Amino acid sequence: MNPSILKTVAVALLFGFLCFLPARAANAIELKKEAATAYDRYLAASEAKMKREMQSGPFLFVDALPENSRRDAYAKLRGGEVETMRMITNQQGQPALAAQALIHDWIGVVFIPNVSMAQAQIGRAHV
Repeated sequence: MNPSILKTVAVALLFGFLCFLPARAANAIELKKEAATAYDRYLAASEAKMKREMQSGPFLFVDALPENSRRDAYAKLRGGEVETMRMITNQQGQPALAAQALIHDWIGVVFIPNVSMAQAQIGRAHV
């Protein structure tokens, strides 16, 4: 396997491990029915929004940024940085609310040089 791909995979695995480490160490809390219902509504609204955007929106979220921001984002990506953005999906024109819970929805993009789309999809994760 290409050393740069191996390095990228190793970094991705380490990042994933570090992201989930605090969640595993935290005390478990029972998810309230109201919060689960609010999340399900948010998820349905988000999936509908993504479906619409896949048909008519940009391929990457950075492509929808204003020109100066888009140029800066692509420069950062080429420099090895990860670009992230908080997503907010409104439900019937109102921000999503979940009683006694927080819904975090983020999107990110990373540039992996010398890797084809087919190679990148081998390790694709769906969370």
